[in-house]
Amino acid sequence: MIVYHPQFDLCLKDCGIDVPLEDERARKTFEALQKIDLSLSHFPIDQIKLLTKEDLLRVHTQSYIEALNGDQLITKIKQAFERPLANLNEAQAQKLWKTILLQASATAKACELALAAPAGWSGLLAGGMHHAYPETGRGFCLIHDITIALKKLRAEGKIKTAWVIDIDAHKGDGTALIARDLPWVKTLSLHMGDSWPFTDQDYHDVPSTLDLEVRTGEEHRYLELLQQGLKYLGSTSTAVDLVIVVAGADVWEHDQLPSTQGLRLTLEQILERDQLVFRFFQERGIPQTYLIAGGYGSESDKVYTQFYSWLMSLDQ
Repeated sequence: MIVYHPQFDLCLKDCGIDVPLEDERARKTFEALQKIDLSLSHFPIDQIKLLTKEDLLRVHTQSYIEALNGDQLITKIKQAFERPLANLNEAQAQKLWKTILLQASATAKACELALAAPAGWSGLLAGGMHHAYPETGRGFCLIHDITIALKKLRAEGKIKTAWVIDIDAHKGDGTALIARDLPWVKTLSLHMGDSWPFTDQDYHDVPSTLDLEVRTGEEHRYLELLQQGLKYLGSTSTAVDLVIVVAGADVWEHDQLPSTQGLRLTLEQILERDQLVFRFFQERGIPQTYLIAGGYGSESDKVYTQFYSWLMSLDQ
């Protein structure tokens, strides 16, 4: 099940946010997949129930949520996207916040779909905001959709345990921090070493259940490390109700974000990465949801398209 709707598009350029996070990556991916499956259509937006304030408070502090819903919204967006944004006005900020909330709501919906899907997977062409902290946004992430979805599902009795497999170029630091207090969630982050997010006095330095680092020039070790990491987690627990995969495309050698240049995988290596993760959980009958996460520049859609094209071929 592919979940996408044009209303997920952030339209950051319209807000004066000059990060190379292009909405076209999701649109182009979806359009390419429609050529494979002519029946593929936009997900019905009315089937996505918006997260409530109670849902957001499962993860975020009350003061932060009040700030997002009050007169500090522009300030909080500036902090999350780490840009001055002098020209961002209230109407633009409200529209962006509404879209981010919709994406986070779609993450929860995609997880529900994976739990119910005969094929055992769903792919959301949005989400993956793994850098957000309970009290602040950062790293282009305003709220932490991943753990909000997991806590909501657990409160509703739909899951008891979950894993988060983060294969974005950057460490899932927000996920590690939040999951530290959730013994029923295990986290694996395979990311660049010696790169952002750096440890400093302003931010938490909390380990994931398992952190694996790949340094510049060690790309040949990537798949081996990933396989070892999955096997390690598998040895610690066999009862897993749901896996969320933060499948960032920013590990690609042609990614355009400066802070991703320490990890340069080819398209072929990335497809092997995604196939390895999928097969690991498919063989164990564990439902899995894929989130788009990082992927910067005008061609990052190639990373997502190759994987979802392969997945769709399995269902034919």
